[in-house]
Amino acid sequence: MIKNVNVHLWLPFDILIVTVFTIEYVGCFLAAPNKWKFAIKPFNLLNLISIIPFYLQIISPFAEDTTLRFTRILRLTRIINSLQRIGKYSDGFLVATNIILLSSIRIFLNLVYVLIILTISAIIIYYAERGEFDIFTDSWYRTLPNGTREKSPFQSVFHSLYWSITTMTTTGFGDIIPITPIGMFIAALTSLSGILVIAITSSIIGINSDLEWSRYQRHKTKVNFSEMWKAIDDKDIDNLSRNELIKKEEILEFQYGILRDLIEEIQRQLNELGGFGVMTYLVKHNELEVKQIQTNEKLSKLEFELKKYETLLGNIDDYYHEGFDKKQKKKLL
Repeated sequence: MIKNVNVHLWLPFDILIVTVFTIEYVGCFLAAPNKWKFAIKPFNLLNLISIIPFYLQIISPFAEDTTLRFTRILRLTRIINSLQRIGKYSDGFLVATNIILLSSIRIFLNLVYVLIILTISAIIIYYAERGEFDIFTDSWYRTLPNGTREKSPFQSVFHSLYWSITTMTTTGFGDIIPITPIGMFIAALTSLSGILVIAITSSIIGINSDLEWSRYQRHKTKVNFSEMWKAIDDKDIDNLSRNELIKKEEILEFQYGILRDLIEEIQRQLNELGGFGVMTYLVKHNELEVKQIQTNEKLSKLEFELKKYETLLGNIDDYYHEGFDKKQKKKLL
């Protein structure tokens, strides 16, 4: 039995969500050509599991608490189901997912380095801060700068690993602090390495974010241009009806807005480059143009020399044939 006193507030929302999910699942199932393949697909199984708990509670409202706990756990799959639908209809969500997938390998390698640094840091800080071992209490004790003794917080490498994690992540709760010069030096290095790890991870995600977003913009522009050229293809425009002409006009107006936004984006990027960036581009462009002109000039010179050689060879050939003809005439005479 549901014991939540606020159930009347969330029940209508729950019914609405389950109804939408149920209608979608049943409709897709009935429309699927191969219903068995549809039913065993992972996402379709997830959709089914996300709506089952609601109907189980309706069928057996007086079920035991263990059964209710299990059905509540199954309800969590509804979150994944909702995320799937968001990703299906949201380009931004798909781009973000691709960014994470592109960055996953490098981030994993970065995590390997992090684990190595954490382990080394924990081992060194353990030996530097553990102090002296007391056989009666079976614990390590260290001496503070004021001369008092306290139980060392670095009782093992695992205790030290907790300190290394909080230090590397720049959290620094302050519940465990080193007191020896070596320990302070290790703490400083661990903090610096944590900053470097965060910077490297952020740069990896940032670079892949720019690449993936640029790829998405290029794809979107390509699709928009393709639709635009289809819209302005007027080879059969005389045979179109009035409604079709109106539709083409609407598409053209939409594409005009996209092109206008694209031009504004290009202008914004040029402004971000600044004067130096634009001038650098123009200088490179001028250098390439000069090289092209020089190449054309060299090609023209070579063609001129080739024509000279061809003319010379033609003259030699004519002279040879003319001399040969004269000799033949003398022999005949």
